[in-house]
Amino acid sequence: MTTTVKIEAHCDPEKTEVQIQVDEGDVGSTTVIQNGETHETYAYDNRVITVREVEKKPDAA
Repeated sequence: MTTTVKIEAHCDPEKTEVQIQVDEGDVGSTTVIQNGETHETYAYDNRVITVREVEKKPDAA
């Protein structure tokens, strides 16, 4: 059985971004989306999906 997970970012475009972390045991990945962007992923078996809004890091000059 598989579940589709769609994330739509609705956050302050100047201060916040959305981090999506997908963990599958020893393998993991992180995707970052900005306000107005979407990301689709799939939940199945022991796959863990974590979504959180975080403050943007200042750009290095």
